[in-house]
Amino acid sequence: MPLDRPGERMHALRVLPGDAGGWTLGWTTSDADWSAGAGQLALIRDSFRPGRAARAAG
Repeated sequence: MPLDRPGERMHALRVLPGDAGGWTLGWTTSDADWSAGAGQLALIRDSFRPGRAARAAG
């Protein structure tokens, strides 16, 4: 289902995970699907592991 239906209420969350520095996890669904997707969101948040920091050029 498209997330841009006119008049549809959306639900969103943005998380800066711990000391991950530079990472933002985003989760957006229609308001009606928010509760049903809670398990998927928890899985993503719990399993997120940031990559190693890139070295600065120079």
